[in-house]
Amino acid sequence: MEIASAAKTTSICLEGLSKCISSKREFVVSLEEFSERWESILNKYEKHVNSQEILHVVVFGLWSLWKTRNSAVFEGTITNPTIMVISLQAQVQEYRVAQMLTKPLINELPCPQDCAQSVPNSWTKPAHGWVKANCDRAWLNQTQKGGAG
Repeated sequence: MEIASAAKTTSICLEGLSKCISSKREFVVSLEEFSERWESILNKYEKHVNSQEILHVVVFGLWSLWKTRNSAVFEGTITNPTIMVISLQAQVQEYRVAQMLTKPLINELPCPQDCAQSVPNSWTKPAHGWVKANCDRAWLNQTQKGGAG
C-alpha cells in the first residue's frame, strides 16, 4: 500500500463518514477484537519492503479519521476528504523528517580502531595541484546547539 492508495482509501472512508455525521452511535470494539485486527494489519505488511512507511500511513490515517469524525459529530465541522488526505500526507512527511533528525550523525557512529589511528593530528600542505578544504564542527549537549564551518 502506497500513500496514494492509502489516501484513496482514506478519502472513501471520509466520504462515507460525511454522509452519516448526524449519527452519534457508538462503535464498540473489544480490546481483544481491536488487538486481533491490529495484529492482522501488522502481519499483512511486516515483510513488505516499505512496512514502516505503510504503518505510518495507517496510524496517521486512523488518527485523522477519528479526529475528523469527532469534529463532524461534536462541532458540526465538515472536512473535505481531499483536504484531509493532503493533511494526512503532510503529517506523515513531518513525522518522517522528525524521525530522521533523531538518527545519529555520521560522525557519531563508531569508528573502527584503524580508522581512529589514521587521522593526522596536524595540518599538512596538500600535494602540488591539489586544494585542501578544512572544516570543523562543534556540539554542546547541554544546549543542544552546534555549528560547522
